[in-house]
Amino acid sequence: MTVNRIVSFLPSATELLYEFGVEDKIYGVTHECRFPEEAISKPQVISAVIDSDKLSSNEINTQTCQLLNEGKDIFMLNEKNLKDANPDLIISQETCEVCAAYTNQVNKALQIIDRKPIIHSIDPHNISEILDTVIKLGKILEEEDKAKEISESLEKRIQKIKNTEHTNIPKILAIEWIEPFFTAGHWVPEMIEIAGGRNTISKTGEHSRRMDFEEISNSDADIIILMP
Repeated sequence: MTVNRIVSFLPSATELLYEFGVEDKIYGVTHECRFPEEAISKPQVISAVIDSDKLSSNEINTQTCQLLNEGKDIFMLNEKNLKDANPDLIISQETCEVCAAYTNQVNKALQIIDRKPIIHSIDPHNISEILDTVIKLGKILEEEDKAKEISESLEKRIQKIKNTEHTNIPKILAIEWIEPFFTAGHWVPEMIEIAGGRNTISKTGEHSRRMDFEEISNSDADIIILMP
């Protein structure tokens, strides 16, 4: 099946689609798809229930937990834009329930649109799986050569960083959320190790998790990276 109309429920997928050069086939994106800049002009088919731009990290966490505990959605679909998009491919993710549109939104989308599209769900937990995601998407798009080119280019950049000599190996703590504190999991610990650091607390492939100040203090990190 040749894909002609794509809806992306994931900012990183949108960026990758542009890298593939198939931006003319993108008919719907999320409120967070801001890179490349051209993606901002695409119709938004999904947005957040919470206006996070006006809230602190603690307020965002509190409201998100409340919605989830009540069985409510934290993302909402724009039914008109989704119907107009009429996608034959929807790209979603299963890595994080609160980071981007999740299974609930995909199921609701299927009830809104007239056709039955391909559902491609991305779920990487380390760098190797991220690169594999590129190859898999390339097959769906019938862009295998371009997928290989992108993947090999990324691998070369990673290898160049790995080959860099370091006289000092600092202990690094990456914090994904400030209030409450959350570790940065999945592929982030691996990125830190590749860049010449020694990651603390979290491990490659593990989900991000909550931690307290005592655990942060005991990590005795030389460098703390804040990445909310």
